[in-house]
Amino acid sequence: MECRRVNGNPRIVWQKYLGRAEEILRATRQASAPEAQEVRLRQFGAVAARLNVADQLNVDWYEQTVLGRLWRLPAWTFTSQRFWDAMDAISEEAIAAIERDLVENLVKTAQLDLRAILYDTTNFATFIDTLNDRNTIAQRGHARKKRHDLRLVGLALVVTKTFGIPLFHETYRGNINDTTQFGSLVLQLTERYRQLAATCQDLTLVFDKGNNSEDNFTLLGMEQVHFVARNVRWWLPSRSPFSANRPMA
Repeated sequence: MECRRVNGNPRIVWQKYLGRAEEILRATRQASAPEAQEVRLRQFGAVAARLNVADQLNVDWYEQTVLGRLWRLPAWTFTSQRFWDAMDAISEEAIAAIERDLVENLVKTAQLDLRAILYDTTNFATFIDTLNDRNTIAQRGHARKKRHDLRLVGLALVVTKTFGIPLFHETYRGNINDTTQFGSLVLQLTERYRQLAATCQDLTLVFDKGNNSEDNFTLLGMEQVHFVARNVRWWLPSRSPFSANRPMA
């Protein structure tokens, strides 16, 4: 398929369905051609597309290592433990800086539509032992997938309306509710908001009613953040810059 921008928005302008792998193989066989001794199926399109995006964003760490020459590793070497070992070598500050630089590059390269950015939270269960006191983030709380027997980690995300591309993330303790977490993230959200607003004057933050509170609206108002919230049932306080407006819905 081919994707282009139409009136500023990404649209699929051409697409052809090739069928299942078995159907493609059957269609390419000819009576005079020898029967294939072996057939291997490999994913290509999605992998190639991701590699192309990585190239556009200048994520070229792979090319600057010896992996290109030594890359003949079996699948079992890519275990989750190897991932955690690698992540231990990167500080939280470095992760935030990498995310910020990637997003800035992505916004410029892909010309993302930032008129509406969406904020929401979720949590996921872990198998961290109950007596493991080294991990303070994993806590028991309201499990979205009903795994109340496991410790949870919360995840807050800001994504684009189109394609849901992540722009900001934060992990937090699994026993914190949405409203409280939103309030603690306001300063970080407004910082990222200003960075994105530099390229989009009509930027608006959208979030659901689980984050509603008078304090949160006051903080957003004081920070001059344009936002849309769902099912607001009270007037904004008089000290808010938006107090002259009608309630947002």
